[in-house]
Amino acid sequence: MSPIGRIFIVLNLVLAVTFLGWASSNLVNSQNWKADHEAEVVAHAATKADLDGQIDDLNNEKSGLERDLANTRGGQQSAEAERDRNGRELSDLQSRYDSLQSDVQKISGTLESYDATNKEQASRAEAAAGQARSADEARHAAENAQEGAEAEQARLQRALDVANNQISSLSTDLTSTQKTLGDTQTALDTMIAVTGARPEDFIVMPQIDGAVLMVSHAINPGLISINRGANDGVKRGFTFDIYDGGQFKGRVRVETVEPDMCSAVIINTYDGRSISQGDSASTRI
Repeated sequence: MSPIGRIFIVLNLVLAVTFLGWASSNLVNSQNWKADHEAEVVAHAATKADLDGQIDDLNNEKSGLERDLANTRGGQQSAEAERDRNGRELSDLQSRYDSLQSDVQKISGTLESYDATNKEQASRAEAAAGQARSADEARHAAENAQEGAEAEQARLQRALDVANNQISSLSTDLTSTQKTLGDTQTALDTMIAVTGARPEDFIVMPQIDGAVLMVSHAINPGLISINRGANDGVKRGFTFDIYDGGQFKGRVRVETVEPDMCSAVIINTYDGRSISQGDSASTRI
């Protein structure tokens, strides 16, 4: 065999081996591609299903957005109508405001006049308040004086009640003692005529000054009450001279003595003068 034939044989062997390797490789690649293709088909199917779901969601969302858009357009129209209405109302309010502003300016002028008048009235009110305070203070003083007078009146009423009780008791005693008094007076007049002494000279009387509380002429010669009693040193038989200022009215003799007052019989009166409530009474003039 020639060398060229041997070269062709070797070359054919090499090519055959190469082709065999390529075929084997191509076969393996073909099998791998089929597996990949099947996996890719499965993945594509899953992706398609997912995308279909997303498309459905997007379609639903689109429908909702379209409804919202329709609602929004309706609301926009309502808002525009409301805006137009508000504009008309604002125009009316502006007109009213301008009118009110004019009225306010007129009122401001009137208020300035009122302010001057109010200041004058405030001054008068302050003066009236001062007078009211003075009147209130005077009222309080009068109420206090009234309370004091009422308390004094109550005390005098109690004393008068006691005196009335004493007079009632003395009236009974006076009737029974008048006869004895007449006899005693006759004997006393005789003693005075003989000795020239006064009855009070036989009784040591301290200086006691008081006032007549009550006078009664229901029984002659008359009974009086004096606002001095045993607590002041008065004793039965004391005599009091009764006077009003510098005018002597008469003399009385104590018959009944209480702690704070006494009752006395009128012995005589001077020059026909009457003894009255409030006259002064004193054991010594």
